[in-house]
Amino acid sequence: MAGFANGFSLHPRLSREQPRLPGVLKPAMHIRSATIALLVSSAAHAQGRIIDEGTFTVTKPGAPPLAESFRITRMEKNVIQATAQSSAASRKITSRLIADGAGLPTDYGVVVLEGRDTVFKVRVAGSGSRLSATSSNRRGDESMREYPSPATTIIVDDELVHLAYFAALKQRTGSVHLINPRTGTTAAATVSSQGLEPIDVGGKTVTATHYVMTGGPVRRDFWLDSSDRLLRLETSTGLKAIREELPR
Repeated sequence: MAGFANGFSLHPRLSREQPRLPGVLKPAMHIRSATIALLVSSAAHAQGRIIDEGTFTVTKPGAPPLAESFRITRMEKNVIQATAQSSAASRKITSRLIADGAGLPTDYGVVVLEGRDTVFKVRVAGSGSRLSATSSNRRGDESMREYPSPATTIIVDDELVHLAYFAALKQRTGSVHLINPRTGTTAAATVSSQGLEPIDVGGKTVTATHYVMTGGPVRRDFWLDSSDRLLRLETSTGLKAIREELPR
């Protein structure tokens, strides 16, 4: 358990077969196939009500702009599923998160591709008070890790901004526990509400609730509408994510 905050320690390829995200067949599989496989793998369970879907335009100093399309669905037994695709030039990221009704993650997968190559993938699963993560890089080196998972756990990844939806789920404020499975880091953080503010989204002005999440190396400011749908996110690193249009 030591070294959570120091990133993954990759080890030589293990003799057993590497764990795979659903549908990920081999490192060189086509981007489109990998993306469809990860999202379609849960299609049989995604017949619930769509909570939100849309596209963010994301900018960050020194990096090309990217587009992130996402969908959040409430399924049977109050389970929440969030899927997303993020792309900039030849870099593609596909993710799927399953959480309980309170937003506690129980299953999470990410595939990162450069062109046709799978450069990184991670799968996180668990129940109760612990999550187990298995990751591998383009060389096939594999790492395993366990994380404590208290009831206020949130998965974060600033290349997947839609995950901020879970930070203030049901207008939650107070202490939260952050896990970033791609970097292997954890942090204690606090979510607070700054009240209502007018913001511009898609050329229109809308009133939204401003939240701030502080803790760890990054401050995150984000804005939710009256239905708790994420409209905008900004971080202390200069990242800005704005929806292309207001939710319907």
